[in-house]
Amino acid sequence: MAVEAPRSSAKAAAVPRVTYSAPQTAAVGLTEAQAREAAYDVVVNTMPLTAVAKGMVHGRGGTVKVVAERDGRVLGVHLVGPHVSEMIAESQLIVGWDAEPSDVARHLHALRRSRRRSARPS
Repeated sequence: MAVEAPRSSAKAAAVPRVTYSAPQTAAVGLTEAQAREAAYDVVVNTMPLTAVAKGMVHGRGGTVKVVAERDGRVLGVHLVGPHVSEMIAESQLIVGWDAEPSDVARHLHALRRSRRRSARPS
């Protein structure tokens, strides 16, 4: 009896990829090269991870790269830096739901702190 893989409505490109290393890498969606090869009119925005609130908390560098259609949806998000594996889920939703950068820009997000504080007596 053959076992069939479960069917999924998720796009293959919307499956996150994470490498647990130092620094970590995380990505979802198309790379810039894949998007150009697929004939998308691509716009790429790269910024330091410290431009993102959670990146500020960790303060140890890193990069965020967003690949999008010109005047269109986000095609891919790529992160390098500390604890980026904890940040890729939101990017998965953005790519999976074909969100445009303007859809995402108007939302603020609370993020839990990854660093543990030492207990201090009051």
